[in-house]
Amino acid sequence: MLAEFFPSILELIVKTSTELPPDVRAAMRVASNIETPDTRASQALNIINVNIDQAADGEGAICQDTGMPTFEIHVPRGADQLWMAEQIRLAVAEATRRGKLRPNSVDSITGKNSGNNLGPGTPVIHFHQWANDGIEVKLLLKGGGCENCNAQYAVPVELAHLGRADRTLEGVRKCILHAVWQAQGKGCSPGAVGVCIGGDRASGYAHAKAQLFRTLDDVNPDPTLAELEAIVMGTVNRLGIGTMGFEGKTTLIGCKVGAMNRLPASFFVSVAYDCWAFRRLGVLLDAGTGAITQWQYRDPSTPLVPMADQAGFQRTGREISLTLGWGTVARRTRSPRTLPGRRLGLHRLPDHAHSGQPHRQPAQQDRARPRCSALDQDRPRCRLQAGPMSAGEPHRWTQMHTDKPARLNWKDHSPSPRPSGSVSICVHLWLYCLVRAFCPDFTKR
Repeated sequence: MLAEFFPSILELIVKTSTELPPDVRAAMRVASNIETPDTRASQALNIINVNIDQAADGEGAICQDTGMPTFEIHVPRGADQLWMAEQIRLAVAEATRRGKLRPNSVDSITGKNSGNNLGPGTPVIHFHQWANDGIEVKLLLKGGGCENCNAQYAVPVELAHLGRADRTLEGVRKCILHAVWQAQGKGCSPGAVGVCIGGDRASGYAHAKAQLFRTLDDVNPDPTLAELEAIVMGTVNRLGIGTMGFEGKTTLIGCKVGAMNRLPASFFVSVAYDCWAFRRLGVLLDAGTGAITQWQYRDPSTPLVPMADQAGFQRTGREISLTLGWGTVARRTRSPRTLPGRRLGLHRLPDHAHSGQPHRQPAQQDRARPRCSALDQDRPRCRLQAGPMSAGEPHRWTQMHTDKPARLNWKDHSPSPRPSGSVSICVHLWLYCLVRAFCPDFTKR
């Protein structure tokens, strides 16, 4: 048997989870360089860059959601695919035990997590036979937040604010724009999309996801599709969605389009959305030993160039410093429901909360003013914006872009008056309970 197959697959999983490929790093570096300094988008990109560097340096997972392990494997004739699949499952379980993968396999009926990323349908393993002598293994780790932003259209179809999408390349372009617009910041932009024109519902999605194995800097061999990719990239990056939906100049770092034949009665456009944590690597293995003979998407002999400058994350000077004593729970804001503590940064604090000035009821002109989209000037609408923790629950964290600080109601997202009183900040009670449970000495002080 292939003595080095298991350690090779394990190394592939670890590297994919902890190290972004060079083409993605280059695209993110370009996005950082062209972004307007001292903006929310620039700030988010700085944090992302530090995160990318720290993950590579410490061999830690780039994102807390290590995604669905999807293996695409090409093997020569006579390869024992059953044995290989079992070794891949063992490698996934070992990577999970080491903390390189998060336990992500959940029973859809009982809701129980298997704890080792193994279960029906997990991991995804696709074998393909080819005429070469070696073994090729490619791995894609695609998280749940961006997976939720996938979309499929049966055209012709009416799209809000875009009109009718017909069975033409213009109709395909409208479908892609609609999918990216719907994703907003919930897909952890800047992202990349793989698109399939045609096929059936199942093969269309599979081929769309297969486009994500192309490098971001490649050129489509089909001139028609290459032109479509360029048009989509130019249009999307003028929408102003930006990093994490915080506005900005980069919404997509890649658009890859493929095509399949279809049935006469069907015309599907399938869109697979991936986030900035675009984790995919591949290896070529020796057919006799299973040892790695060549890496794909990366060159181990080339050192990684740091994404962030050595100073790390730069402050803007507008941060708020909070000092809370142990055992102190700050008074909750007047809100229909308390925001979770880890998402506190998404709640914009009112001006008077840190100014020491008494509260005044805002005038009408101080209320939130929605900003209209550039996608369709004839039929303007409000830009929806979500923060970096919002991928799982987009309906809760969607808020209108405002020029003035304002709060949004939990249910209808309409602007509401600022809370009255002195310093009023939302600190969830469970934070205090956690500290008291695990650090009782601190609360006694």
